[in-house]
Amino acid sequence: MSFLSKIKNFRKRIPLTIKMVLLTFLIGLSCWSALDYVQTRNVRSLFLSQIKERIDSHSEEDRLRFDRYMNSFQQSVMVYLKTWNFNDYVKHQKWSAKDKIEIKYYSRPPSWFPERKIQIIFSNPHFAILMDKNKRVREVYQRREDTPPGSLLKPSSLMLSKSRGQNYITRIDNIPFLLTSESLLDPNGDLLAILMFASPINDEFLIGSFGIDTREEIELLITSEEKPVIIASTNLSNIAADMSIEMIKKKYFIGGEMIVDAGASDFRIRLVSLISKAEVENLTSSVVRYERRSNAAASLVFILSFIAIMLWITYRIRQLTGQISDFSEETLGMQQEKLKKGDELYVLNERFQYLTKEIVEARDEIARAIKREAEEMTRLIVNKAFDAIITMDAGGVIATWNPQAEAVFGWSSHEIIGHKAADTIIPLSYRKAHEDGLNHFLSTGEGRILNRTIETKGLHRKGYEFPVELAVASALSGDTYIFIAVIRDITGRKKAEEDIKASLREKEVLLKEIHHRVKNNMQIITSLLRLQAGKSADEREIEMLRESRNRIRSMSLIHEKLYRTSDLSHINFKDYIDDLTRGLYRSYGIDKQKISCNIEADDILLEVDTAIPCGLIVNELVSNALKYAFPGDRRGMINIRLRRILESETENEESKFKALELTVSDNGIGVPNDFDLKNAASLGLKLVTTLSENQLNGRIEIDDSEGTRFLIRFKEKSYEEELSG
Repeated sequence: MSFLSKIKNFRKRIPLTIKMVLLTFLIGLSCWSALDYVQTRNVRSLFLSQIKERIDSHSEEDRLRFDRYMNSFQQSVMVYLKTWNFNDYVKHQKWSAKDKIEIKYYSRPPSWFPERKIQIIFSNPHFAILMDKNKRVREVYQRREDTPPGSLLKPSSLMLSKSRGQNYITRIDNIPFLLTSESLLDPNGDLLAILMFASPINDEFLIGSFGIDTREEIELLITSEEKPVIIASTNLSNIAADMSIEMIKKKYFIGGEMIVDAGASDFRIRLVSLISKAEVENLTSSVVRYERRSNAAASLVFILSFIAIMLWITYRIRQLTGQISDFSEETLGMQQEKLKKGDELYVLNERFQYLTKEIVEARDEIARAIKREAEEMTRLIVNKAFDAIITMDAGGVIATWNPQAEAVFGWSSHEIIGHKAADTIIPLSYRKAHEDGLNHFLSTGEGRILNRTIETKGLHRKGYEFPVELAVASALSGDTYIFIAVIRDITGRKKAEEDIKASLREKEVLLKEIHHRVKNNMQIITSLLRLQAGKSADEREIEMLRESRNRIRSMSLIHEKLYRTSDLSHINFKDYIDDLTRGLYRSYGIDKQKISCNIEADDILLEVDTAIPCGLIVNELVSNALKYAFPGDRRGMINIRLRRILESETENEESKFKALELTVSDNGIGVPNDFDLKNAASLGLKLVTTLSENQLNGRIEIDDSEGTRFLIRFKEKSYEEELSG
């Protein structure tokens, strides 16, 4: 036995639980180490990100404070300049351009300062400089015993221009200063005096802008030049104005850099927030230690939980191995062996492989039996089928031939199997198409007649052709295609179809003749009514006969339309109404130039049983309009419209059905105020109501707001509905 085989056998003898405990411990330790490394980096990154966000947030607040503090200087100058004290003081001064200037200094607020309560509200400048109208310094207030720079005592025109009405940052004797000034003018607009505030931008200025603040961050003011310089700091003990930026970056995190907007300044300054790296590192380390302890506890819980799970799994594996052994003995009749000791998975695997081998052998035997049974079943189905079923190979050679194929084509199976279908059962006129289609399928995989049913011709053994119904499908048998064809002789069905078509043609001729005779009979009745009207002298009687003649003519037109068209069940409503109204105009002798008629019907076809009542309704309403709507020489228009709409049987939107809407309207004189359609005395209007409600099962409405408008809505009944009704 080789060394590797010995190691493999030794590994099999070690129980699965012991191996999984060791593996779990190693995996857990590795996972904890990797997780600790990744999470430590993430915690540090997240913590630093949160600190930066906090610095940025605080820096935004500090910039707003600093901006307000700077703006208060400019506001203070304006307020001081407008106080009564300042104005009165300046007006009483008799400054002359020829005077020898002796600058007066104040260490306490001078008399031209506002009241104490106003001074408390606004900023107290480091220097307050009062100049006369010639821009010469006359008086200076200094908050401390500091001597103002010489440039402040002799301000240039550019300095006064840039500081007028706004904050102006510049360097005076290489010291950053904030300047702001305002001019006092007399009522005529002449200059009386100039008041200018000046403060050095230093540590005191920066700390004063924030007031009392116990934040951990340190705020700096740095110039925005190519080589930035620290101007001021809120932490004088650690950061001085002469420290380099690189030295600060080594000890502090820099964040929240904000540009301070100070109008037309000589240079820009940035407000920067700092926090000690040592302090951040201490905080980060404490968080990391806490997370590390939490991860260690979680890893221990994971290892113990996994060990418990593995103990349960190995127990279940042993149970499953025993069940497989019992199944082998009870179901397959295998002799039960004594279960081996060692790795439960190896034992289960060996037991399962042995069981698989026995099951595969049993399955193959069952599959062979099923295949034999299926082949026998298929043979019985094919042989008992009512249709001819044949199969062909990729060359078109017949491979199988069922008894019904013998009955259809006259060839026995032993005579035709092995011969090409193109040479035996396909007519000569179809053989080239058969060969082309077969080659096209073998090259492209597409067939024009595959997987659908077509009608074609078959060739009988005796040489005559007969109609067949053919369905062809393809299938792969190994690496080659076979074709299965199901063929049905439809000679009897074709003869029956020809007989039915001939019978239908006879019935159509007969039905047209009936419509023609009905139309002729109605025309005879119309002629009789015309003759009767010609012999009568009573105008009332003549009108009644004319109305009856028009009603009969409206029905006669339908039969005439049916006689002249190929569709014996539908009428084109627009054509029908056009002919109907033309006859009415002739009957009443109306000029269409005087009363025009507009017909809209959307090319709607109506069933005969719907067209007749619709025609009678239009006949009555148009007749009434021609007779009564336009008395004297009045001109106007009659509109006839039929359209499809959606009607609802209930309030539910889903129960809507298609309906028809017939509208007959005119712009004539309208109906009388006391007109009631339901109780109308006119036979024609009673007929309209009866036809609308009883014949069409619809509803009729009348609108006399402008002329007269009759609106009838109804559901069209189809021929099938009439039969079922």
